[in-house]
Amino acid sequence: VVCYSETRTIIGMIAVYMNRPPLCYISHVSVLPVYRKCGIFSAMCHHLEQEAMRHGCNDIKLEVKIDNLPALRAYEKNGFVITEKAKDDSVYMIKSM
Repeated sequence: VVCYSETRTIIGMIAVYMNRPPLCYISHVSVLPVYRKCGIFSAMCHHLEQEAMRHGCNDIKLEVKIDNLPALRAYEKNGFVITEKAKDDSVYMIKSM
């Protein structure tokens, strides 16, 4: 999922695997710093949910460092919940649709 500015510059992206339904896995999320807290991730997440369901996925999973508080807040705001501890001070989060 890619988000563009009005000038067609990439300002955000989500890299995701959808090759093992019913689970898809977010491997990377980026939003340019100047566009953070503007709803870019929420918009991309909504688009991702639609695509995931179209591909037969019911759950979206990701891994995030426990000390990355802005990311944790953004994921929780968009319905992700911590499901388990991962390695290296990370947690897994899942959003069920």
